[in-house]
Amino acid sequence: MLAKNALAVMHNESVFPRTIDNQLKDQFGSEASNGYKTGTAIAINRPARVKSTNGADLTVDADGNPITINDFVEDPITFPMDNKYSRLKVAHEFDTMQLQLELTNEKSRYGDPQGMQLSNDLERKMVRESLVGVQNGFIAVGTPTATISVDDVLNAQATLDSLTCPMANRTMLIPPFARAQLSGQNATLFTPTTNEAIVKKGYINEYAGASMHSYNMLPAISIPAIAGSASVTSNVTDGANTVTVTFGAQAGNKIFPAGTILTFVNNARVNPETRESIGTDYTFTAKESFTVLAAGGNVAITIDDSAKIYGEDDNGARQNIVTLPLAGDVVTILGASTTDNNATVFDRVLMYNEMAFTAVCLPLRTDLEGANAQRADYEGMSIRVATQYAIGDDNQTTRFDVWGKAISQRPEYSVVIFVPKA
Repeated sequence: MLAKNALAVMHNESVFPRTIDNQLKDQFGSEASNGYKTGTAIAINRPARVKSTNGADLTVDADGNPITINDFVEDPITFPMDNKYSRLKVAHEFDTMQLQLELTNEKSRYGDPQGMQLSNDLERKMVRESLVGVQNGFIAVGTPTATISVDDVLNAQATLDSLTCPMANRTMLIPPFARAQLSGQNATLFTPTTNEAIVKKGYINEYAGASMHSYNMLPAISIPAIAGSASVTSNVTDGANTVTVTFGAQAGNKIFPAGTILTFVNNARVNPETRESIGTDYTFTAKESFTVLAAGGNVAITIDDSAKIYGEDDNGARQNIVTLPLAGDVVTILGASTTDNNATVFDRVLMYNEMAFTAVCLPLRTDLEGANAQRADYEGMSIRVATQYAIGDDNQTTRFDVWGKAISQRPEYSVVIFVPKA
C-alpha cells in the first residue's frame, strides 16, 4: 500500500517525466518479478540519416558528379546509469514508542509526503540533466512592459518547425511570472468567451502549438560578463563533442555554468532533411561548467553526446551546420554582458517535442534478504519501499527508493528562451 500511495503522488505531481519519451526501460536488462538487473549503460540508436541522388548510376549522378555511397549510421548515443547520482531515497527510523502508536491516516502521513518529495527531486534532476542537451536558444526580446513577448514564443515554435520537429506532442514549460506576462498580452486577442477564461484562470492552456505549463522547476541561469572577443582555437572536425575556444584577458576568473549557450557567428544551423541553412546562427550548449581565467587562454567546452557537430562531408549524412568551424571563427556567449563586469540572470522557457528527451525510472529488486519490500510501477515510473526491523534495539527503518535519469536524444527537437529576470 505504501508503494502504491507514494507512486500515485509521484505520477500525479510530475510534469516533465510524463511529457518525454520513456520507452528505454526494457533495454536495461531482463524484467522479472523482482525488478531489473541493471547494467551500467545502453546505446540508443537514433534514426539513420540518408541522402538521395538522381539517376540510376551509383557512381555518378545525372549531371556526372561523382557519388560517395553513404554509410548507414544510426548515430548511437550513450545512456549511462550509476548507483550514486542516479539514485534518490528517503528513509525513516521508528523507535519502540513510535511503533506502538497507531498511524490514524497512513496514506497522508506515511507515503504521500515521501512520494511528493521524491517526485519533486526526481523532476528537478531530470530537467537539469536534459537542459544541457538543448542546443537551440535565444534571448527574449520582450515588449516595453514585459520581458517576454508573443513573438518570442512564436520564434521558438518557428525554430522547431524549421528543424522538422514533429508538430504533435509539443510541450512548453514556462516560469509563472513569464506565463502571466504572456496571458496578459493575449487577454484581448480572442473571442469574448476565450478572453474571459484567460482572465479568470490566468493562463492559456495551449500556445504556439505546444501544451503550456506554468512551471517552477526550470532553474534560472547566471551568465558572467565577458571582455573582448572569443574565437575558435583549432578547426572543428566531424563528430566533435568538444570545442576549444580562445578568450582574451578578463577582470578576474569567470565561471560559466553548465547550460551556457555559445554561438558560432555567421555560421548557420541546417535543416536535418534539406541540409540547407535555417537562417539562424549555430548555437551549442556547454554540458559542464567551464572557467575563463583572468589571463584568458584556451578553454575546452564539452558538448552533449547527442549534439556532436557534423559538416557537409560527413559520410553518415548527419550534417547540422553549414560549414565546420575553422580556427579564428568568432564565438559569442548568449546573454554575457560585454559592456560591464556584471553577471546577467535569466529565467528559462523550454519548448520541446516528447522525443527531444528520454528518461528511465528503473524498477528495483524486491527480493531483499532480511527486509520486507514492495514496489509499484506505472507508466514508466517506479518506486520501491523496503522495511527492516532491528531486533537489537527494537527499531524499524523504512526507505523509499527511486532510480531515474533523463538525457537529450534529439537536440533539434528542443529550444530554450533566455528571459531576463526583472
